[in-house]
Amino acid sequence: MDHLYGPFTYMTVISLMRTLVGFLLPLGVMSSFYAKMMTVLKSMPGEQERQRSRRQIGISRRAGKPLVLITAALVVFVVSYMPYHIMIVTLVFMRYTGHVTDENVNTLYTANEFLEAMCSVSSCLDPLLYILASERFQKCWKGLKRGTRQMCSRASRRVGVQDAVLEG
Repeated sequence: MDHLYGPFTYMTVISLMRTLVGFLLPLGVMSSFYAKMMTVLKSMPGEQERQRSRRQIGISRRAGKPLVLITAALVVFVVSYMPYHIMIVTLVFMRYTGHVTDENVNTLYTANEFLEAMCSVSSCLDPLLYILASERFQKCWKGLKRGTRQMCSRASRRVGVQDAVLEG
C-alpha cells in the first residue's frame, strides 16, 4: 500500500512478482511435492493387496490419513494467502483503470492490513494440523472421549528408539 501512488510500472512489477513468487510458486511446489508423496504412499509394499479388498472405498487406510493431512495443509495455505494476493492484483487493476480514489483508499488500506494478518493464519494452523494428526494426540483424544485420562499419562508414551535398542 505504501507504493499505491508511486510510479505505475514499478507498482505493477513489484505486485505481480510478489504474487508469483509469494503465492503461485509456493503453491506449485507444495502441490507437486504432495503429489509425489501420495504416489510414494500408494506404491508402498503390501499396498496392492489392501487396495484389492478396498477398491470400493477408493483409497487405502494407510494413504487415507496422509491424504487428509495434505489436503488440509493445502486448504490452509490457499485460504490464508489467496485473498491477500487477489487483493494485490485487484489493486493493480484498480490503479490501471483509475478506480483508486481518495475516498476508497482508507477502505483499501484496511482490507490490505486485514488480509496481511490473514497470511499469518497459515503459520498458526499448520503446526496445529500436525499436532491434531499425530498418533499420540489421537490416542489422547479417544481416551478423553471415553472418560479416562490414562491414555495421556507419561507412562503410556511410546517406547523411544534408545529404549528399544537397550532392550534388544
